[in-house]
Amino acid sequence: MYIEIIGTFLLTYTTFTLIVYGLVVAAVFLERKLTAVNAFYTIYMTGCFADFLSLINGFLTYCTLTDFLHATWLNSQIAIKVTQTIIWGSRISQMLTVLMIATNRMTAIRYPLRHSWIWNKYTVRVCAFIQISSLLVSGGIATIILQPIRIPSKYGGFVNAMAIDKVYQQTSAFVSLTLQSTNAFLVLFFYVIMIRDIRAILRKNHTSIAHERNLHKISLIVGFVEVLHVLHMFASTQMSLAKETATCIYIARTALYNSIPPYLLIIFSKNVRDQLRTILTIKTNSMVAVELIGAFLFTYTCWTLLVYVMVLSAVFLERKLASVNAFYTIYMTGCFADTLSLINGFLTYCVLTDFLQARWINSQIMIKVMQTIVWGSRFSQMITVLMIATNRMTAIRYPLRHSRIWNKATVHVCSIIQVASMMILGGIAAAILQPIRIPSTFGGVVSAMAIDLVYQKTSALVSLILQSTNAFLVLFFYIIILRDIRAALRKIPSNSNFAHEGNLHKISFIVCMVERETSTCIYIVRTALYNSIPPYLLIIFSKNVRHQLSIMLTIKSRQPKNQVFSMDTVTN
Repeated sequence: MYIEIIGTFLLTYTTFTLIVYGLVVAAVFLERKLTAVNAFYTIYMTGCFADFLSLINGFLTYCTLTDFLHATWLNSQIAIKVTQTIIWGSRISQMLTVLMIATNRMTAIRYPLRHSWIWNKYTVRVCAFIQISSLLVSGGIATIILQPIRIPSKYGGFVNAMAIDKVYQQTSAFVSLTLQSTNAFLVLFFYVIMIRDIRAILRKNHTSIAHERNLHKISLIVGFVEVLHVLHMFASTQMSLAKETATCIYIARTALYNSIPPYLLIIFSKNVRDQLRTILTIKTNSMVAVELIGAFLFTYTCWTLLVYVMVLSAVFLERKLASVNAFYTIYMTGCFADTLSLINGFLTYCVLTDFLQARWINSQIMIKVMQTIVWGSRFSQMITVLMIATNRMTAIRYPLRHSRIWNKATVHVCSIIQVASMMILGGIAAAILQPIRIPSTFGGVVSAMAIDLVYQKTSALVSLILQSTNAFLVLFFYIIILRDIRAALRKIPSNSNFAHEGNLHKISFIVCMVERETSTCIYIVRTALYNSIPPYLLIIFSKNVRHQLSIMLTIKSRQPKNQVFSMDTVTN
């Protein structure tokens, strides 16, 4: 029973911390537009990316150790490599982040006049690139060298081990310990230099100095926690622990270490607290309204993407058991265009209002990419709706030949058409329309067409004709379906397979209705609503998908196995 209690606590704690991360990062994004300490915030936020991944990875590690979530994909070979890449890569990235923060604060105290010159925008970009690339590259290299494998755990799940010799395991642990100890020594060295002058700075009461003083406190605590983390890791390597015990220590250490950064900013940075109040408090200021809507869109987009991932995982599992493989495959492939369009809608809002101060969003390449997604995803969504209608029509009109019509080859061709139409037609539309950017009244920029008004009207007419033709074909297929739908739905009580088919018919009907009725909505709102509907339809109407989700998310009590494995601790 204690496994379920701990797992529920970790799930709640991780979810709450991720919400705090989202709010704090949004507040820091707003603060970066006004503050003179852009470098500190940028390094801190980029480092939070590694903390974010490591926090989620810690919870998933607990799930694989105890089988808290009954999800077979967690034990796959790809999941093993991804998990180990995050473990090692995030640790290296966190070390570099702490070192960069210490260096930034040391130069702010020792060289205040040259600090802004040293930490210019190019230095910050290089640091951010090093933080992210170190996570991916070093984590990947460590995973390739250590060759992780899964062995049974006494808690009912699996635990990671190394497939290399004992000598190589000890060597890797020694190299890891040396790197972390060296990093901790450098951090301490920089803080010793800072402490010589910190008293004089802390006595000053000027507002800007007070803000710098709070950043010094944050960096000192971060450095202190890093040193404690290394000392704890060193102590744990000297003890002979079972593999499961070492993994539990890693999970607890990860949860504590990775949840500290956002709370430090909330406690010590008044500017970040003010931005959080702006996000969480309703005010009449128009700029605050822009920021509130942006924060809502960001939260809504992240939540919907999470729902997409969970539903698609359930559908992947269901496809192995279901006889309606074609429907699920077409539906999932169509979700790819919905996901891209959902993200593109949020970026469009950011460009329109300058919600995120990122120049790369306004670059010529991003103009073409975003316009390609706008037009390409629209074409792909039209084709997806038409394919779903065709699939349901054949299921009702030709039930005996349905599986032969929608065989594996047909499904592959449909998937290729869905993806290719988005890329090819979107690229053609972007090349013809020649999108440009013009200033927006909301403070950002907005896309426009560089071609003549005649060509603009022609392109709009062509788009309208294509969408109208697609809608007509969809309606035509559903008129055919309606002739026999009553007879098919009457069979629901006597046969669960017919009930499942009936639910899929309902899904396809709702997709068709949304396709036709949202065409007059504002693009960003329409995108957010339209693209977030598909996973919820499967949750509402597909009993099989709900069953797979319940398997993934339901807490199940499992009796611990009697076998115990005693292995040397492997640290990261």
